[in-house]
Amino acid sequence: MNRSSGILLPVSALPGPCGIGDLGADARDFIDFLAAAGQRYWQILPLNPPDGAHSPYLSASTFAGSTDLLSPEPFVARGALTADEVRAIDWGEDPMRVDYDRVHAGRTALWDTAFAREKASAAPALRAALAAEPWLRDYCLYMAVKEEQGGAPWYAWPQPLRDRSAAALERLDDRVLLHAYLQTEFTRQWDAVRAYAHAHGVRIIGDLPMYVAPDSADVWAQPAQFRLDPDGQPSAVAGVPPDYFSADGQLWGNPLYDWDAMRADGFRWWKDRIRGAAKRYDVVRIDHFRAISSYWVVPRGELTARGGHWAPGPGPALLQALHTAAPELELIAEDLGTIDDDVRAPAAPACACCCSALTPAARPSTGQTACARTASATSARTTMRPPPHGRRSAARMRTMPCAASACTTLRACRRRCCAPAWARARNCSSRRCRTCSASARRAA
Repeated sequence: MNRSSGILLPVSALPGPCGIGDLGADARDFIDFLAAAGQRYWQILPLNPPDGAHSPYLSASTFAGSTDLLSPEPFVARGALTADEVRAIDWGEDPMRVDYDRVHAGRTALWDTAFAREKASAAPALRAALAAEPWLRDYCLYMAVKEEQGGAPWYAWPQPLRDRSAAALERLDDRVLLHAYLQTEFTRQWDAVRAYAHAHGVRIIGDLPMYVAPDSADVWAQPAQFRLDPDGQPSAVAGVPPDYFSADGQLWGNPLYDWDAMRADGFRWWKDRIRGAAKRYDVVRIDHFRAISSYWVVPRGELTARGGHWAPGPGPALLQALHTAAPELELIAEDLGTIDDDVRAPAAPACACCCSALTPAARPSTGQTACARTASATSARTTMRPPPHGRRSAARMRTMPCAASACTTLRACRRRCCAPAWARARNCSSRRCRTCSASARRAA
């Protein structure tokens, strides 16, 4: 990575007429803004389907895309939906915030309508895609069963469904096709956005959570890759130990990987995962990178993370496997300022740079990294929930030689008046907010 800069903005935080930012015209407008401002990167949060708390870090699939981010525009353009049908949906009362439940309900209704109209013509291609992509079939089956079971987690399903009995799954063919239809559309729309970014000299930085959700297609389809009890639930879970943020540590609840099983098959699951990321992003930030060196193990049933212990991670062997699977993909290692040499050592040869988070308690030396290859990057520490609709996440990401300390001039405009930003200021030559230009300049 050469010296360059970019902006972190979740797709959901883009402006838009349908309650949430999506992959439509406003995404291209933001890319125009980045190019005009001389920015080379757009960093985003995970594009995966969010959980019930609207977090993409506990997703139903590490491979799938969130259908709430689909734009209705292409559906209308090809006649699968009408503009009146889109306008008839109540997207919420406050344009500054996302009403996630309302947005999901409205878009689900639209996508069901579009699928009913295009099912006959799309079915052959969808069946071919399901046969060609194992993750797609796993995810679509998982979603179809979960809907039938009223949202219950997979480990609470009847035994034939929990064990993926083919006879038990056959009756769900129609819903499987629906989810394949939506994932195919997501790939089409995202590929168009990424191609537009490349045409304007902008690269995409994606975000790869270290762990997956216990109730996910990933664990249901590949239980041998995780440390599970016979009932399908994690025998131990992920978290972090007590620190100056929390006396109890953080109890995340994610299942831990069975690293011995993963080593035995050459990290096949991780290779599939990184290949999927390479199809979607130009650079990937690995969240909680330190778990590759060592990770915090919390026994099942603990109410806090205090009773956990450290265990050795896969180390450089995993990073080498990722590089072999997707050599074109650049990696960013997350560095929260408490990284030791055991973590820096595998990062140095494998990662293009490190991502250091500035915190109120951070000292200038906290952000120093030991990545030897090219650069150290600084960005805003993202929260579990994407910013509210219309609010700009304009933290500046800067890169510099590894010998230098991290950037201490992290700034972001937080004024609500910056909501009518560049995307709507069509007649503004600077493509910035007309009612808060000074703050917009500071943020940019």
